[in-house]
Amino acid sequence: MNQHTADTTPEGASDADAAFLSAAAKGNLDEVKKHIDAGANVNGADKNGWTALMLAAFNGHADIAALLAQKGVDIEAAPQEGWHAGWTALMRAAEGGHTPVAALLLEAGAKVNAAEKDGWTALMFAAQNGHLETVECLLKAGADANAAHSNGATALHRAAHKGHTAVVTRLLAAGASANAADQNGRTPLMYAAGTGQADTVAALLQAKADASLKDSNGRTALDIARDNDDGATIRLLQG
Repeated sequence: MNQHTADTTPEGASDADAAFLSAAAKGNLDEVKKHIDAGANVNGADKNGWTALMLAAFNGHADIAALLAQKGVDIEAAPQEGWHAGWTALMRAAEGGHTPVAALLLEAGAKVNAAEKDGWTALMFAAQNGHLETVECLLKAGADANAAHSNGATALHRAAHKGHTAVVTRLLAAGASANAADQNGRTPLMYAAGTGQADTVAALLQAKADASLKDSNGRTALDIARDNDDGATIRLLQG
């Protein structure tokens, strides 16, 4: 999935608005205050749809996010088109593992289970990137551990694929289904086996993940591990 890098040169905005957005992205609180006092639109966005709040959230600037929230910024604003359509500030904070920002946004009313155009939630972003503390914050706020992307993959699939075993364990404890299948019948165990994540495979097996399940091509997690000639994972799956 494409990820938007830290943007300090907002595009498609007036000089004044661009300076405001850039200050928010860079974490320059004094400059942000000056622009707001001068009448800057706190909900203004660049041509990609990124607002000051989104930029501050992605870069982990909790103080600026707090100021913008106090000024009545739209917490749920999101780009309306492009690959990033529907990405909220909470998703941006979760993607980067900025737990203080995520907590602040949740307190300000951000919807913890909001999904972007393909079904990604903040929890999925945090899980895929291995941000355990952020995952914990989102789960405590009521994040759905079994919410699924449009292709059927859950946060557990994402964490398993990347080998984030601590996140996998926390999601399982929160009720994530160890045997959830994506649109191709692939389970988190298969995702972990496919990328040689032996520790994650072990954690999933301990949580009673069913190694006998087959994907839409009739392959089990063991078959997938054998395709990759991954000895450690093969041994685990063979029992």
